[in-house]
Amino acid sequence: MKDATRTPPTTPVEAGADRLQAAVELDPIRRHLAAAARLALTRGVAVDDFMRAAWTTLMDADPGLRARLEAESLLAQLAELRLRGQVGQA
Repeated sequence: MKDATRTPPTTPVEAGADRLQAAVELDPIRRHLAAAARLALTRGVAVDDFMRAAWTTLMDADPGLRARLEAESLLAQLAELRLRGQVGQA
């Protein structure tokens, strides 16, 4: 988990330490995902169905995540339209 109060890394060493910590935190998740993928393969689940189930499970685990992703996507689209001069800035 990220600490919201921690400042971003300022040196390559700090950035490397952050990447290492993230990898360590993701290790158990990767093991569970690998087990789920193996189970899906042995049961003949199509890749698209597996990916859809994984995405749905992630969205269900954090009800606000979908709304945050949609908001970020909308803001990125607006920024792109503004750069192209297709939308005015208020």
